Amino acid sequence: MTLKTRLTHHFGIEHPVVLAPMDDVADARLASAVGAAGGLGLLGGGYTNEAWVRQQFERARGAVGCGFITWTLNGNEHVLDFVLEQNPAAIFLSFGDPAPYAPRIRAAGVPLICQVHNIEQAFRAVEVGADVIAAQGGEAGGHGTGQRSTFTLVPEIVDVVAKNAPQVLVLAAGGVADGRGLAAALALGADGALVGTRFLAAQEAAISRAAQQSALQAGGDDTIRQHVYDIVRGKSWPSAYSGRVLRNDFVNRWHGHEAELGRRLDRARADYQKGLAGEDYTVANLIVGEGIGQIRSIESAADILHSMVAQAAAINPTHQGVSPCRRYQPDTPRSQPMPLVRIDVTSDRACERQRAIADAVHEALVEVLKIPVRDRFQIITAHDSADIIAEDAGLGFHRSAQVVIVQIFTQAGRTAETKQKVFSALAAKMAAVGVAGADLFVAISENGPQDWSFGFGQAQYVTGELAVPAAASA
Repeated sequence: MTLKTRLTHHFGIEHPVVLAPMDDVADARLASAVGAAGGLGLLGGGYTNEAWVRQQFERARGAVGCGFITWTLNGNEHVLDFVLEQNPAAIFLSFGDPAPYAPRIRAAGVPLICQVHNIEQAFRAVEVGADVIAAQGGEAGGHGTGQRSTFTLVPEIVDVVAKNAPQVLVLAAGGVADGRGLAAALALGADGALVGTRFLAAQEAAISRAAQQSALQAGGDDTIRQHVYDIVRGKSWPSAYSGRVLRNDFVNRWHGHEAELGRRLDRARADYQKGLAGEDYTVANLIVGEGIGQIRSIESAADILHSMVAQAAAINPTHQGVSPCRRYQPDTPRSQPMPLVRIDVTSDRACERQRAIADAVHEALVEVLKIPVRDRFQIITAHDSADIIAEDAGLGFHRSAQVVIVQIFTQAGRTAETKQKVFSALAAKMAAVGVAGADLFVAISENGPQDWSFGFGQAQYVTGELAVPAAASA
């Protein structure tokens, strides 16, 4: 089972799930496991520890990306340069202005993912040329501003991006811990989800079993946003950012008493180091999000990912696909007329963008016409811009040189209302992949069962090899 979105096509992955680059926890073993299972694995480069980053890239298997706390790159640009030389799957920047580093990332041809916490930061990410925006709500574990919830932040950013930079992808981050969360992320308009806490409980995670077991006993109400551990660890975080962790005795003692903590820092730091060494999680920190309350087992990264995708597909089948490695299984009897689609585009659209356009067309037809997902017959042809002439038919608007023409051949029986729904769905789906409304031209041509041959010179609807589908009337 796979879920196909713009994210999967952009990165060439099977599932729209990205491993959050959790500091230290997301090492080469975990990132590689997520990648091997069909997601996008990111190393937790965190505070830009050069030795650790080099070691993880030596150990990584397959394509992985790397995430950094942006403000720690200042003075450590050579670490970023090293990572870019490894041809990573992506660079993920969080917590700080990405502008100083975006040009070299883009010059290297590496996709840039920028994590944001509000609309202003989203505009900034678009401005610097981010390929993907990870919209992080306050439910997430680790650092963030905690100002917005995922449920409201994601759709607002999706709308902003669709209007101002429709080519940019959006990830939902914060609180996605199972297939319900992934399905919700896609329903909110995101192209995929950034998942951290669920993979904290992966067998491959670089964290002790004692830490995992302590986390699994907690619920979302047991987490708290705080500055205590930044102070005791000597991490100079900007004041706007707090960190969500599992509440414990140490946090209860010092949260709200940070000034006193500063005065007694040596003793508190000694207590913290002792707790860390002894895996005493009444003192040591456990970075988890509110989604921890949905997690009750330690599983392999592959099992986590596949379970999440299967559950999401059952809830929201719109993006459901079949893995290329999976043998064909016949669909249930066809009940709707199947379309053949021709898509003509200009050759200056990259191949992956052409595929995204084709996927958008198919998603619209599945959504409106209720055809089976595997009833997909498309011809995509790229032309020089001079070879497509499409004027406005006197409607008074201007088309660009990147016109997309969609011709849909289907059996007769669609109502005018249904066809209008098709046109509307196509416009919305196309806008999400960067095709302006003025540049979309659609024509629907109807025919009958006798007009189709699926091979071997036979009209299978006429011969009875295929059941004639019922015409859609809604």
